[in-house]
Amino acid sequence: MARVRMAPAALLSAVNGADPSTYTSIAPPSRTRWQDPEYRIYFEKCESPAEEAFLKEMLATWYLEPAGNALRALDILLEMQVPLRSYRFDFLIDKWLVVEIDGATYHSAPE
Repeated sequence: MARVRMAPAALLSAVNGADPSTYTSIAPPSRTRWQDPEYRIYFEKCESPAEEAFLKEMLATWYLEPAGNALRALDILLEMQVPLRSYRFDFLIDKWLVVEIDGATYHSAPE
């Protein structure tokens, strides 16, 4: 199988201090992979259009594959709606980087 350098490696390097030249991935699938039925359960966890947009971009950029309740690539683990004490984070990357997309303002606003 051909191996290619991942486009966002510099971003990951900034996050975890690793050398971006070491990051590789199996040749990328279609950028519209998020449309596959096996990914539906992950989109059902999204609570806003902004979270869906973030998830679509993560799938397209990192070529994430289902891994139980999370999504995984060779260099990244993405968990969704992760509880911690009285909070629930929209996304957790590699068990330490919290990504909060819309926060309490979105969820507490009247519809």
